[in-house]
Amino acid sequence: MTGSGAAGPGQSGHGAYGPSCTDIHESVHGCDAMYRWMHVGRIGQWVLVLPVIAVLVVGLAWPASRKVIAISSWALAALALVWFAFYMYSAYNTF
Repeated sequence: MTGSGAAGPGQSGHGAYGPSCTDIHESVHGCDAMYRWMHVGRIGQWVLVLPVIAVLVVGLAWPASRKVIAISSWALAALALVWFAFYMYSAYNTF
């Protein structure tokens, strides 16, 4: 039954807004999914630091392989940007 109850005209009182992570309609655990995505994103960024360090160490140790190191560095930078966009988009879509 819909009507003009406490939730407003045309809405039932049960589950009218759903989980929300805004200042206006914040529920008890509305932001949990967003915080999980942000945590996973931070972990992923730290995991991506390890290959970057390895590439820099190899680049310093073997100057002859600088072309491969440069390509690897740019590829890792692109991967980090794609990962950032993915987890921010996923976090944004949870609220």
